[in-house]
This record gives sequence, C-alpha cells and structure tokens, in this order.
Amino acid sequence: YPFEADFAGDVEILPPREGYGCRYLSTKTWDAVALYDAQGKKIWRYSEGGPNSVAAGDIRGDGTLCFAAGYNGSRGVVLLDENGNLLWRKKDSNVWQVGLLDAEGDGDIEIVHSNAAGEIVLRDGAGEVLSRAPRQDYFSHFAVVRWPVENGRDAILTAGNGKVVLLRPDGGILAEYAAPSLMMAGEVRAVPVRLRAGEGAHLALLIRNTGLFSPSCLLVFDPTGRLVYHERYRLDARAISVLPTSKGAERLLVGCGSEILAYEAPE
Repeated sequence: YPFEADFAGDVEILPPREGYGCRYLSTKTWDAVALYDAQGKKIWRYSEGGPNSVAAGDIRGDGTLCFAAGYNGSRGVVLLDENGNLLWRKKDSNVWQVGLLDAEGDGDIEIVHSNAAGEIVLRDGAGEVLSRAPRQDYFSHFAVVRWPVENGRDAILTAGNGKVVLLRPDGGILAEYAAPSLMMAGEVRAVPVRLRAGEGAHLALLIRNTGLFSPSCLLVFDPTGRLVYHERYRLDARAISVLPTSKGAERLLVGCGSEILAYEAPE
C-alpha cells in the first residue's frame, strides 16, 4: 500500500495494541515528536523542538500509551498522552536519554533518565522523583533490558571503557562483563536472545558511535556473561531485534545501513 510519511530522525515501530495496528514514532528530530499510523499518515505532532530521547509505554497503568521525552538544556522531561497532549513537565538539565522499566518486577512502569550531572534519575508515572543516583562513570546513554531473563526484573545497561555494566536504579552494580575492545561507546540497544532451544538466553548489544572508522558494533555475551561474539560494522547500525525460529530458538536481527543481518547459533 502507499506509504505517506517522510520521516526525519530516528523511527521506532510501536507494536499493535487493541484497537490499533502498528504505529511509527518519529524521534530525535530537530523540531518535533510525531506519531504516524501504519500507512504513514500523521496522527499527531508535538512541536517543542527536537527531543534527545523518547520512550513509549503504559506509564500511568491505565492501559493507554504515553510518551516520555527528554530535552536538552533546561526543558527537562515531559509526558505526552496517546493524543500528543502535554500531561506534565518536570525540570532537569540535558536529559540525554529516557527509558521505561519495571524496577521491582511488580508490573508498575517507572521512568528512568540521565541528565547533565550524570545521575540515574527514577520517576513514577506522575513524574515525581523516586531516586537520584550519581555514578563514578558518567551516566548518559543506556539501555533497559531484562537480564537475566529468569529474574523478571529490568536492569539498566551501560557500555564503554572496556566493560558492560548492568545497574539497579539506585546505581548498584548487578553484573559487570569484560569487553576489552570496547573503549568508545555512544547509544546502546540490548536484547536477550535464546540462540539454542532449551538453553539460557544470550545478551546481545548493538552499540553506536564506537569510533570514526567503525560507527557501530555488535557484542554477544553467553548466559554466564562471557563475550562470545564481536563484530564491527563500517555502516551505521540502528536496530536490533529477535525472531523465533521453527526449532524453538531465536534468530538475532540487526538493521545495518540498508540491510537486515540475521544471526543464528552454529549447528
């Protein structure tokens, strides 16, 4: 079918929800946050300048989708409802990234973000601060990932300086894995992937801005935290996901340049 949208910046595909097909969230533009339907028709546009980061989820626990956006300068964090209307704004400075997580494994979604001070800031659905945790290593870009899968809780993952670190919202270290070749790191995305049926999940990381001649890289850690695969890309890789296979395992997918790369465990 014809596709109308002319996206700018990064685009996140939102999975179908009751009453909706898939939708597209346009973020990291210079002028606005925008939501598009499955045919690329604009649903709404919130024009307050480009955010650094946007995260979408059932933040208020009422079954509706909300959008938390973090901004540069002193504009802080805002929450938009499913129609793009402003629900609240909370002050902070240089909110580099925003994410959503279930910190206690109780089904309640909290907002986590970084800021100019390098803090891990945790907020409830009303935007009130639950905790602020300074870090010795400056905290800016991160991923939220459920790892290990079996514990049912989300962790905050950072990468750089030769290591990958999983954190609690209070800044406590859950795990630290060696990645000697990973010195520079920017944006990071992470997914658990079950590469073999009946075995524990691996942890796959896609990291951008890892160096001038290698803008992205893929790291895969086994269930014990050992680095088992590392690949550098000369093109910008922006997306990572998993796809079930007919063998009861999962295939790892990476969007790199204009291609989708697929990875499976060797026989």
